[in-house]
Amino acid sequence: MVESTLRNVVFVSLSFWFVWSAFLSQSQIEEDAINLYAKNGNINKHAGYTSLAICFATETIFDPLTAPLVNKLTAKWTMIIGAITSAIFTSCFFYMNEYILYIASALFGFGSAALWVGQGNYLTLNSNDKTAAKHSAIFFASYKSGMILAGILLLVVTKISNNKEGLSLENIKILYGIFTILALIGGILFAFLPAPPKCDKKEEEDEKSVIEMLRSTLNVFCTKEMILICIAAAYIGIQWSFWMSVYPTCVAFTSILSTEEEKPTMLAICVICNGIGQTCTALVTIYMSMKYPKIKPKFYITFALIVQLIMYALIALMFPKEASLDKTSNEGFIEPITLLIYIIPLFLGIGAVLWKSQMYTLVIKKLPDKSAEAFALFNFFESLTCSITFFYSSVLNLYWQIGILVATSSIGLLSVFLVDRDIKKKNQIFPNSFRRQSNMNDYN
Repeated sequence: MVESTLRNVVFVSLSFWFVWSAFLSQSQIEEDAINLYAKNGNINKHAGYTSLAICFATETIFDPLTAPLVNKLTAKWTMIIGAITSAIFTSCFFYMNEYILYIASALFGFGSAALWVGQGNYLTLNSNDKTAAKHSAIFFASYKSGMILAGILLLVVTKISNNKEGLSLENIKILYGIFTILALIGGILFAFLPAPPKCDKKEEEDEKSVIEMLRSTLNVFCTKEMILICIAAAYIGIQWSFWMSVYPTCVAFTSILSTEEEKPTMLAICVICNGIGQTCTALVTIYMSMKYPKIKPKFYITFALIVQLIMYALIALMFPKEASLDKTSNEGFIEPITLLIYIIPLFLGIGAVLWKSQMYTLVIKKLPDKSAEAFALFNFFESLTCSITFFYSSVLNLYWQIGILVATSSIGLLSVFLVDRDIKKKNQIFPNSFRRQSNMNDYN
């Protein structure tokens, strides 16, 4: 039983890696690709920002609505749909059309919701109280390694752009052809996912209707534990948006750091460092979960918060407050050091993967019989706050944004401790209460 569930987790992690690596890699050159098409008059030069906004908006809308889809189609087929939408999105860059890009962005927003909720449900079906932490870490070690690939690709593209006039349309089409193939490979692998082991208990209910699943999702949200988990998920969305948009902007806009020609290389190395931090931390977590299984998620997350708070303090000291909004020649409180520019994303990655992998562990342990609904809500709040952060990051200066991170991370940690306390109380009353149940039907 243990070997089969571990095999399933490795299989879904590998499949997910192909799909998400394609998306992460294309996101590093999407702006260059759209600018190139814009020069030829094919598309508006700001279409990339509109595309991103549409993608996040539709993902946020569809996240809480995905649980019925998982219930109807199973996690496997839901993830296949997500992989197909990813391939459709990347294939739009072969022959660029602005309106088709927007439609594909909306489609991928839906597909992204399907991917994450389906993956969370499948992971739950193959985990129990003892393996939840290890299985979550295995998934994130595989998934986060895609960030390293994305950074390497960005570095290669930067070198090509510096040595020549830049990427050509032929280069763009070749790269996006590779991304499309990667997404399709992931979809094919999803189709061969083994069915999870049978639940310890026979399902008490037949397949639920869409209305029943939506009602079930609402009922799960109204529980104390889910509200607390959603609070932590909200912080995860804020920190992800900060790393993806605000920190790179500060590096790019602070002129005393380096020349304009050197900035793209610095940003590429930052992406690689972040990926290394996340991947290595996930691997260490796998070892820790097997060697010291009694260490609870709250301790990992506390360590993650301490690391992140130190990094936030360094960012606030090193960059001027206007660096997140506009180019500046001003200095921060301390002179920026190139080595620190790379160390910060490394440790931000360490904190990020600990937060998310351990929150996955809590969801699996706390709501094993409502995993589709729980992960739908988790991803909804993560996407929602991520979208909100993208909006206010263009208005608030760096210090305000650091303040929001400190406040929300502290509240998130408090919510984790409260959830852990509830789990401890429940286990004292029902020591054998964990069951790998699901509202899913058997796989076809």
